Amino acid sequence: MLWTYEPVWPVSSQLFTNSMYSFLFLPAMTLLYLSRFPFEKTFRAKGIYMAKWFVIFTAGEWIYLRTDHMTHDLGWTLAWSMLFYVMMFGMILLHHKKPLWAYLISAGFIAFLMLVFQVPIR
Repeated sequence: MLWTYEPVWPVSSQLFTNSMYSFLFLPAMTLLYLSRFPFEKTFRAKGIYMAKWFVIFTAGEWIYLRTDHMTHDLGWTLAWSMLFYVMMFGMILLHHKKPLWAYLISAGFIAFLMLVFQVPIR
């Protein structure tokens, strides 16, 4: 894994913690992001909206790293997470409009990251 969420008391299972983020927190944030997205507004307004979410996620990860609630592995850094967030929020929006394109671009980005970080495939 490139990053891992560390369990926080009273939870002691890393699998449970990662599952909670993967299956509850991140989908809920995606729904919130899309439900408030300013589709009818200007390009500038859309950019500001996306930038706010980028800052929130980056600040959240920074706090998690500083409080040892998250670790990075295989050379992943906060800078890489920032690039990932730019891609993620763009892909969420693209998926909402053109899912096939989002899948294709995301697959390419994932392959790129796996090669760069030499993620072992088991």
